[in-house]
Amino acid sequence: MPHPQATPDLFWRIEHACFAAWPALEEARFEGWLLRAANGLSRRANSANPLGSHSQNLPAILAACEWFYRARSLSVILRLPSFIDPAIEERARALHYRAEGETLVMHTPIDSARAEADVTVEISNTPTEDWFHAISRLQDYSPEKFASYRRVVGLMSVPAGYALVRHEGRAVSAAYGAMSDGLLVFESVVTDKDHRGKGHGRRMLAALIAWGRAAGAQGVCLQVQADNPAVALYAGLGLQPLYRYRYFREPA
Repeated sequence: MPHPQATPDLFWRIEHACFAAWPALEEARFEGWLLRAANGLSRRANSANPLGSHSQNLPAILAACEWFYRARSLSVILRLPSFIDPAIEERARALHYRAEGETLVMHTPIDSARAEADVTVEISNTPTEDWFHAISRLQDYSPEKFASYRRVVGLMSVPAGYALVRHEGRAVSAAYGAMSDGLLVFESVVTDKDHRGKGHGRRMLAALIAWGRAAGAQGVCLQVQADNPAVALYAGLGLQPLYRYRYFREPA
């Protein structure tokens, strides 16, 4: 069933809110594209993104991407949402870019989301050292990736709630929700592999939704890889698939 609010205006609001919620260490704009780089921390923060549904000068855009990413010893990765001009993807395929990492963008009006304030969920308006180290441990970051992650979170210019759930004193779930343009964007959602399926993630996100509603959010959204089992968790909180995107990586 189509998402009841599937409009281009909402698509682009979500795109920009997600950029704000997961900033890059470096950004450059070229002919309606946003080129982002963050020491290879994630594909999303190290990819080229269209800022409009159409691109008129793809050869020049791809040449600029090649210059930008190779100067940083990174592969060119295009992040292409499903609602843009299909000619962009066709051009990438013709140049032997390969598709990977299909991702769902899920959304719901906040009044339709499952919100449950929970005093056992710790939510801070700033990322504490305890929160950072919980994220690093739960995500199994290397010291280099952890350093880049801290820098990325430190660049955020929008309000956010940083959530932790503990079991017997030890952090077992962590995430944050960033507020941008009336949207609460979930990021860095992770639960200890030995504690999954026990409701910790659901409690944490329901508490973040309550936090976002109190802060004036009108909608909730997130980006999740299409084959991630957590899709069912987000659907249970009321979020529905709105659109998709895929990455296209340059040939080796």
